[in-house]
Amino acid sequence: MRALYKIAVGIWLIVLAYFVWQGVTTPAWEGDSLAYHIPIARNIVAGKWGQFDSWLQYYPGMGEMILAGFMKLGIPLNLYNVVGWGALFWVCRKLGGNLFAAAVCLLPSVVRLIPTQTVDIWLAVFGLLAIYYMEDWIKFGIFLGLMIGTKYSGLGFAMVLLAAAILKTRSKNFLVAVLVAVLVGGGWYLRNYLEKGHPLYPVG
Repeated sequence: MRALYKIAVGIWLIVLAYFVWQGVTTPAWEGDSLAYHIPIARNIVAGKWGQFDSWLQYYPGMGEMILAGFMKLGIPLNLYNVVGWGALFWVCRKLGGNLFAAAVCLLPSVVRLIPTQTVDIWLAVFGLLAIYYMEDWIKFGIFLGLMIGTKYSGLGFAMVLLAAAILKTRSKNFLVAVLVAVLVGGGWYLRNYLEKGHPLYPVG
């Protein structure tokens, strides 16, 4: 079994090395990334939080805040999800060990996202960290907030995790997590409501 762990991690390291090399030698190219993920990050860098020319730029931007940090630091944008993929391996390893982490990270549906600036890998990282900290209401709330602030579908995932935490702990302290989550990730929805009259604009 230990040999299997080493093989799994070895494969993961080979794939990591390939995408690091690709990340520093190629420009951003993926359609959704160019259409709105990168523009949202540019708006954040510029300090522009509303009155956008494109409706696509009203999506929640928590994941793009990380991408904005890459822009400010001059880090190649194709390393954005390479870092996210490394974080995904780390949190999966904390939850289930090396073999579980490698199995999750090497799923084709995950690997295909690595050279892009889409936010799904980061959403998975935040969701798994919420599971890891499920009995710490403040940390749990922070990661729920990061989920809802990253993607509209994060709302649904966050509700499922919150329901699971309530059933597991039978504690009324879940309201702490709800408050923290709203403070961390609710600003994007408030902006959309104030500007467009609907918190889920443009999908609502």
